[in-house]
Amino acid sequence: MAQPTQYCWVDFNKAFELAHTAARQQRCLAQYDANGAVYLESVLRNTDRHAFAAAYHTPGSNYEIAILRGLEGTVAGVEWLDAIASVATSVDEEVAYWQRHGIGAFRYQWHNLFLPGLVETVTLRNVFGLETSVILKSTVESQGPWTTVVFSPPFVLDLLFAGHCNASLIRGTPDDILNTWCDGQSPRPFESFIGLSPYERHIGVVRDTLGPFLAIDLYIVPVLSPVGALATDLISAFHDTLNASSAALYSALDGALVVTPVPPAWPSNLLVYGGSPFCTYLEPQTYVQAPFTSTDDCTRSSQWTVRIPRRSLVLALALVNDSIDVICAQQSLTSTICAKTLLAAKELAPRGHRDSTLLQNATAAVAALNISVMQFASDVSQANYSLLLQPLLQPPFAFYGWILLLDWIAGIREVISLQGDNGTLVLISDAYDTTSTTPTSAVIGSSTLGLYYLVAYSVVALGAVALATLVVSTVSHHDVTGTNFFVFNRVAGSTWLGRPLLLLRGGSAILLLSSAPISLTQPYGVFVQLALPRHSIWETSIMAWEATWVSYVLHEVVLPLRYQNACFLAILGTALAWLCTVIIDVAWPLTVTTSVDRECSIAEAYYTMLCASAVVQTGHRQRLLLLSAVQCLGLPCLWLFNWAKCKNRQSPSLKDARLPFVGQVFLASRHDAAAQLASGLIPLGPWLFLDLKLWRLLITSPSVAIIGPFEPHAAVYRDNRWVPRVWVVVGTMYVAAAIYSSVSYLGLAQGLLTNDLVWPAFNMTGSHSFLANWFNEPAHVLGADSSAIALTNHQQINALGLFNLTQP
Repeated sequence: MAQPTQYCWVDFNKAFELAHTAARQQRCLAQYDANGAVYLESVLRNTDRHAFAAAYHTPGSNYEIAILRGLEGTVAGVEWLDAIASVATSVDEEVAYWQRHGIGAFRYQWHNLFLPGLVETVTLRNVFGLETSVILKSTVESQGPWTTVVFSPPFVLDLLFAGHCNASLIRGTPDDILNTWCDGQSPRPFESFIGLSPYERHIGVVRDTLGPFLAIDLYIVPVLSPVGALATDLISAFHDTLNASSAALYSALDGALVVTPVPPAWPSNLLVYGGSPFCTYLEPQTYVQAPFTSTDDCTRSSQWTVRIPRRSLVLALALVNDSIDVICAQQSLTSTICAKTLLAAKELAPRGHRDSTLLQNATAAVAALNISVMQFASDVSQANYSLLLQPLLQPPFAFYGWILLLDWIAGIREVISLQGDNGTLVLISDAYDTTSTTPTSAVIGSSTLGLYYLVAYSVVALGAVALATLVVSTVSHHDVTGTNFFVFNRVAGSTWLGRPLLLLRGGSAILLLSSAPISLTQPYGVFVQLALPRHSIWETSIMAWEATWVSYVLHEVVLPLRYQNACFLAILGTALAWLCTVIIDVAWPLTVTTSVDRECSIAEAYYTMLCASAVVQTGHRQRLLLLSAVQCLGLPCLWLFNWAKCKNRQSPSLKDARLPFVGQVFLASRHDAAAQLASGLIPLGPWLFLDLKLWRLLITSPSVAIIGPFEPHAAVYRDNRWVPRVWVVVGTMYVAAAIYSSVSYLGLAQGLLTNDLVWPAFNMTGSHSFLANWFNEPAHVLGADSSAIALTNHQQINALGLFNLTQP
């Protein structure tokens, strides 16, 4: 009953009228009939009727006197009450019912009895489809000063007045409150209940301008589309023209020029009483005072000051043709400071890129609404009171008007329309302190850190084995088989790490290749934007190589079925998987997109609203599936081809049971110290080994040696000592490269696997604040509505405004 709306009718059929004046009832029919919030039925149909009846249907209650009694006195009213009592519709059925009655919206009125709480979030979705909600804006519900009560009262106040007079709020009933004696007085206008008469001074000015009190509708005016289109186009043009020299000039501008505008059309010999229509009792001052805000309790007056950000300063100068002297003459700041700042900013104004059609459309839209600032005034003798109005874009005030409109677009100011029986005022507010809605701290899931630590462990463990192998090979001099180095990763990885950890390591690389590399950049040090830096060929090659661990594991799984030509298949399969992965990443780079579709729900009636603004996609599931398929299907396909070709051939026998199966297949028949280490055999003596696979000692010394007779033969000697040496050198280089690749990948993963979004350096003061500032912009400035936007598109993103942690 305290919802911020003035009802026009009880029912959707408009049979029972509730407006406080005949003129407002006509205004309801002409302007508000499509707004569900002006029908009492819209609330009653969607309320727990048993709880409502227990609270308000008691005999003698204000609701019973003001509403029920008038309805129960007519057949149509009784039928309507019976219909309301049996409503049981689904959401879709309810929507269809409203639409059949021509109702397509539900708009509350602007008021400050309560300042509602708001929680607005954006959903960040990673490559696995896991979603993380990040709070962009969070305010708590609070009590307001309620200075709007004499304009647009809540329904509970109407009920109170009607109950006090034992009269009905329904127009035309026998006991209509407008035709009923109350407190021994003859019938009188509804506004008399607040006791403001006689309507003198500022009270009289407001009533003469707008009409009777308690019958004035207050509605928020959304940012006009032509104004948003002009701002978007002009800001994009400004960013496109930035270069190193202009950026330096821009950075040198005063970060926050503060001016005190005084419209030249207002006489200077008047006393002024404030710029808020809701504050009618302030003391006279000689300076122009601040416009209204929802939090202004009218207890003090302050001079109107306007803080002009750099961007607004440059853009406003591009939109007007007034001279700097004319502009600076309209404020009380030292003209030297004003002129110096505006002269520097004028050099940056993108006047040549101004679209005249967009400018004309925006100017016409603002003029049609007559958006203005106001001031109560009187002559020095305080005998004559008046209302001073300054339309925003009326020359020569247009420069300051554009400053205020740009603040409106940025969400720093709001515009409300005060609609009464006598006329309408459309006023722009003072600037709000938006720091009170700064995004709160939030926790981003970091389970991927566990994945990073596992990758780090695998790199360290395998690197240690590789170094030990190199050392042993160096000490062994010529007693090394060089070809064993080329299968070191396969054998040592399987033996020392195990297949699950190898799958995780390869999967982490696929994860990184399926997530767009995101960063915040600051071109010319002026504004911040999201960037998608392409992976370098070296980075792509490293991550693609790491991804092949998956194919290693799959090949090892199918080895027991047929291991003939295993080495050839391993080399070919791995090379093809690596090459395909590199080609995919280079040829089809990933992007980050967002779908803007603000959906809000109301919790606790009017007092708390929950909004979900958009979904930001940081990874691509299709890429994840494609890269996984490359790793998972390549080698099995080659293995099937080999099996079909060689199924009648017998595989060679494996005889060294000390080695794991993968070692028996891939290692050379002559097992040197390097092969033994890779296979988990740590030598402790000439014939003694510690088998890490079994955690037991193995004694391999021969117990009996039978030497048969030697047949005489001619000695044949070939000096091919350089061949094994070459293999040793090449194999050593391969192992060293593998170590370097692993360490390099660890460095890449360290910056990427810091959170579940796979978003490098995502934090609450950088990336989070950037998104919060962006999503808080109106949808028409974003240039999208329920559509996808590339977050790195400077025409869309940078057009939303400058973002800098150290500069406004």
